[in-house]
Amino acid sequence: MLYALVAILIGIIVAITAGILKRSDGESLANASLYAGGAFVASVTVTLALMSTAGLV
Repeated sequence: MLYALVAILIGIIVAITAGILKRSDGESLANASLYAGGAFVASVTVTLALMSTAGLV
C-alpha cells in the first residue's frame, strides 16, 4: 500500500511539472491538463512496473 502511495506521489509531481511546461509553451489550459493527465498515468504505470520488477510490490 505504501509503495502505491509513493508511485502516486511521483505521478503527481511529474504531472504538475508536465502541465506547467506545456502551459508555458502557450497551450490552452485544457490541452495542458490533458497532457498532465497522460504524464500522470504513464509515470505511475512505469513506477509500479519498476517496483514490481525490483520485487518491492
